[in-house]
Amino acid sequence: MWYLSQLGRREHYALPGYLHQQGILGLFVTDVWCGFAEWLPGGLMPGKLAQRYNPMLKGAPIVSQGLVKAGLNRFSREEQTLRWVREGRHFGVFAASEFAKTTIGAGDVLVGFTAANLEPLKLAEARGAKGLHVQVDPGLDWYLIRQAEQREFPYVEDETKLPDGSFFDRIRSEWIHASNVVVHSEHSKQALVRQGVAASKCIVASPSFSPVPGGRQKIRKPGQPLRALFVGNHCLAKGFHYFVQAAKSAPPGIEFHSAGRIALKEAYRKEAAGHVRMHGHLNQAAVWQLMAASDVLVFPTLSDGFGLVQLEAMSLGLPVISTHDCGEVVRDGVDGFKVASRDSAAINEALTRLFDNPGLQSGMSGAALERSCEFEAASQFNQLGKTDDLI
Repeated sequence: MWYLSQLGRREHYALPGYLHQQGILGLFVTDVWCGFAEWLPGGLMPGKLAQRYNPMLKGAPIVSQGLVKAGLNRFSREEQTLRWVREGRHFGVFAASEFAKTTIGAGDVLVGFTAANLEPLKLAEARGAKGLHVQVDPGLDWYLIRQAEQREFPYVEDETKLPDGSFFDRIRSEWIHASNVVVHSEHSKQALVRQGVAASKCIVASPSFSPVPGGRQKIRKPGQPLRALFVGNHCLAKGFHYFVQAAKSAPPGIEFHSAGRIALKEAYRKEAAGHVRMHGHLNQAAVWQLMAASDVLVFPTLSDGFGLVQLEAMSLGLPVISTHDCGEVVRDGVDGFKVASRDSAAINEALTRLFDNPGLQSGMSGAALERSCEFEAASQFNQLGKTDDLI
């Protein structure tokens, strides 16, 4: 059997839903679960709470902390990573106590996620079960890359301190106690190897994804504008400034749009707004609408554990221009283009090719739709391996 714990609605519960449908979910532990949603008429559930339910898990063995306890645990004025440590420890203790009530043992598999999995992993060790730990980002490397970029571009974003040492201590302890560390990209694997995790201990497995409804192939007539879209935090680590640089030197006919929270200095934000139409932070449905109205997604990240936004865009028919420093989604020249990090000229070259050749864009759009269907929960499960193969 498989035992899984997670904070939040990661991958919209695709993996636990799949495990339940296969009849191999021993227990799913989470912070907030709105199982009563199945009895409420459509539209009565508040949007955020409605996302804390997935009908695939109807009848599944689920234990949750509850909305009040989870909310109180999250409320804090601490530095963010200190809050993550406290919240992760609190949830980890809760999850381990619930798993301890089950028969988990040899032949079983336990799965948990970054900063909230240490206590369940120790229980798995004690019971002789397989402990899989999902590291969702490249660890310390991500923070070092962000800090270096902030020092190079001080007029764009304030420099942030590295997280408190207790945060990294907890993550390293999770790596030590895990039977295997699961990462979502080769980029993350190499980062963890540099931080001391044995390459043989790492499993590269893409996250689960369910295509966004309503996707269709994009057909753009010659001469029509090409709408390039950036989705994500407007910050240096995501490479937003390279998207702006591309916009500054792009030929006429290419429009630049963005959506996401903005972490930029005011002067730079105003400068960027002269080249990019920034729509600000939008809810998920609004982001998908903006994607559907665009022609190509630009994902110029400097470092990402995966970048699920690539698949969201592809499922709506958008080719993707991405860097190599994220999940292996884009097939260069097939459903988008791969470019080097920090290379706005390469971004512009790719955009110009799409603008000048609507047929190329249309073909890549169709290939993107097909590609987005290859990352379902069954695929993730197969990458992790059958239970018998893991033990």
